Amino acid sequence: MRVQDLALYLRKLRWQRVQHPNERLLVFEHGADDDLKIVLASSDDYDDSPGLIRNALELLAETQSVDIQQIVRAVHAIDRDILAVRFVGPQASSAGLRLDTATTLVLQLRDLLAYAACVEESPRPYFVRATSIGRKYTQSCIFGHTFPGSFGFTIESPTGPAPLSAPADTPQPFERRVVTRVLRGINDLRQALLSGEPELLVAGYETGLNANLCEVLEETLKHADDAEMEYSVAWSPEWPVPDELRGVGPVRLRPSAASFLGAVARQLRRLEESRPREISGTVVALQSDASASDDDEDLEQVATILWEEQHGRKLRVRVSLEPADYVRACDAHKLGLGVIVTGRLEKVGKYWTLMAPSRFDVLPPNSYGP
Repeated sequence: MRVQDLALYLRKLRWQRVQHPNERLLVFEHGADDDLKIVLASSDDYDDSPGLIRNALELLAETQSVDIQQIVRAVHAIDRDILAVRFVGPQASSAGLRLDTATTLVLQLRDLLAYAACVEESPRPYFVRATSIGRKYTQSCIFGHTFPGSFGFTIESPTGPAPLSAPADTPQPFERRVVTRVLRGINDLRQALLSGEPELLVAGYETGLNANLCEVLEETLKHADDAEMEYSVAWSPEWPVPDELRGVGPVRLRPSAASFLGAVARQLRRLEESRPREISGTVVALQSDASASDDDEDLEQVATILWEEQHGRKLRVRVSLEPADYVRACDAHKLGLGVIVTGRLEKVGKYWTLMAPSRFDVLPPNSYGP
């Protein structure tokens, strides 16, 4: 570690350099406590420079109540938030993890951040799959160093520098909000586990974990070879840490939390599916029960609508229609017109189905599509 990097980190944390008669030394004081001092050599070439850096790192770790390695990672990546995931257990600490297990866990960590970006952009209980914002965000992240004395990974999420003289209410960058959501959600999970109330997570999906994030965490615990998983963040000092997370240290999850996460994910899926949705698109398939007579009450007539969701995903949605609406759907299909209908979107088997459809209508020409 270079002296100039640590000095920059100290200035970002509002440590002030004070004059000292010995030009070989750099002395910093913290505004909140004049008795708290950090002394560094003014050059990396001095013999005592490594020892003084070590003393400074130990003091910073103690004042922030974190592990010294978190301070080291924060200094090396001052404009990045660093998410660390550590495996805690006999196998992880001695024999390590199997190669296929480690590969799976890295991909799950990528999915965790991708879905966190999706939910941050559009808070929803559940996504069919990650949207483009998730892929773009993970492409900007860097796979960091593993840390000595344990087994785990670090992911560096760029925040960029804060504007000079930025006011306290300056909006935080999207990347910082994504990492904030991950740690807040995992911390909320810890509280929900202690209380035994999955409803706490279900109610807080707009700022924390949604079904996709719960499922990724669930799968991570299942693939961790019975190790506990510990999550922590070394925050970039470029941006203020949210008040509710300022004192949050590493959060450790036991393998038994997997079933709890699965239960929360199922509740969140049902919450998304029960929400009324308005879908519009073109009719791409029609199906009528030809074996039933026209006056049979059990006659089922289904139209399949190709619906482009707001994030560009195209879904084929089956809608069971009343006879009069089915005739209108047939006409719309022949003429290439769009249709619109409201209902609850659910996945029944391998098909997306709009339950309890209402307000079916045919859109006028040129009102749908390119």
